[in-house]
Amino acid sequence: MKIFISHAPEDKELASQLAEQLQRAKFDVWVAARNILPGDNWAKEMGLALEASDVMVALISKRAMPSEPLLRDVQYALTSRNFEGRLIPVLVGYVAAEAGKDVPWILLDLGPIWLESGSEGFDKVVKRIGEVARQETNAPC
Repeated sequence: MKIFISHAPEDKELASQLAEQLQRAKFDVWVAARNILPGDNWAKEMGLALEASDVMVALISKRAMPSEPLLRDVQYALTSRNFEGRLIPVLVGYVAAEAGKDVPWILLDLGPIWLESGSEGFDKVVKRIGEVARQETNAPC
């Protein structure tokens, strides 16, 4: 299962930490900061990665919202059958009342994972992706 991590530029380090934890859990992870090299065609590489991915984790923090690249990725996932039921919003540092002001309602409706701060709780993300993977494995052919 290939995981695409969408994040704002301000959360590059947090996205790398999440990618490391997901890789330790044996998931194939794509994150721009690691996978796009200097001189690469950014738009092309992002498009290829989105097409090849099975799950999108949208890493949303208070300091990074609204982020145009993040919102663009989320819009893609919301309209792609490839990510149907497999878009996982991760809200970092938000409480419910604050999130309603900054975070698009559709992401709040998708059952986000709420993290108090930083990488604490990334195990919740690993667990959710594991649940998605098991559902896919058990899906009728």
